[in-house]
Amino acid sequence: MKKIIALLLCLCLLLGNVSAVSAISFSDVPEGTYYYEPVYNIAWSGIINGFPDGTFGPGKPITREQMAVMLVNMQKLSPYTPSTAKFPDVPSTRWSYKYVEAAAKAGFISGYPDGTFKPDRNVSYNEAITMIVALMGYKLADLGGTYPTAFTNKARDLGILNTCAMLGDSAASRANVSCFIRDAILSSQGDQDVFKHKGTNYKVTLGSDFAYYVEQGSSRTDGYGITLFIENTSSSPIPYSATSFTAEFDGRTYLVDTASYDAFDGYSVPNGTIYAGQTAKVVVFFACGKNPSKGVIRPNLSSGNEAEIELNFQ
Repeated sequence: MKKIIALLLCLCLLLGNVSAVSAISFSDVPEGTYYYEPVYNIAWSGIINGFPDGTFGPGKPITREQMAVMLVNMQKLSPYTPSTAKFPDVPSTRWSYKYVEAAAKAGFISGYPDGTFKPDRNVSYNEAITMIVALMGYKLADLGGTYPTAFTNKARDLGILNTCAMLGDSAASRANVSCFIRDAILSSQGDQDVFKHKGTNYKVTLGSDFAYYVEQGSSRTDGYGITLFIENTSSSPIPYSATSFTAEFDGRTYLVDTASYDAFDGYSVPNGTIYAGQTAKVVVFFACGKNPSKGVIRPNLSSGNEAEIELNFQ
């Protein structure tokens, strides 16, 4: 397994306290929606903001200049302010100027044949996907085929369409573009290893893993949060709870850090049942410090002879 730090998806990596994370809240992004986690993931990472009234506007379209800002933030590029504007309709006095210029300089957004950028124009799903794939270093000449099929096919291969598979020329929504970007970050981390049980009754796919730091009162906790997607392929239900998972990091055994769940909105201590044929998403936190070299997770979900999930921090 590659180094398991998804920097852009860390809920509060190296923050001095959790208040900065908890302060982000959108009244129109309810828990349980498919875009809930992607929206909060990239908002916490500083890629996108909400509106002054406390809403996110999940159904609102993304404009070209807004898309430029998101991608520049995603890539952590420095804003660029040349002395002469590249596009006549994005002058230096426009709010998005330095982001549009940075995106154009990096080569993943371009203008139109007439030399304009059309900053207020809505971005279609095909255009949004193309920009994200281009940001990840892929060019049409390298992909073969034609626009937009070459880019959408590559996006599918990379997992960018895992959460939302919207395509076409209709205006892309803020919620769905958030899903594209979150899944693109996961894809770039290369962090989707598969663990299979020695028997045949379930398998676990490791998902987004992240370093975390929380403060509870005067108590400080550093460690790793690891997302498990556990599929029950048997004919019987599998119960699980916090006691179903232990881990060993650098020779020391750790239990799930139940206290840390209180510091993260949207997470709860593992507890539930995986019914036959279903998949459960389980996030486990281990207070093992920030720099372990290796570790294993020991699930105990059924017979007690489960194989260990090996973790290598490289």
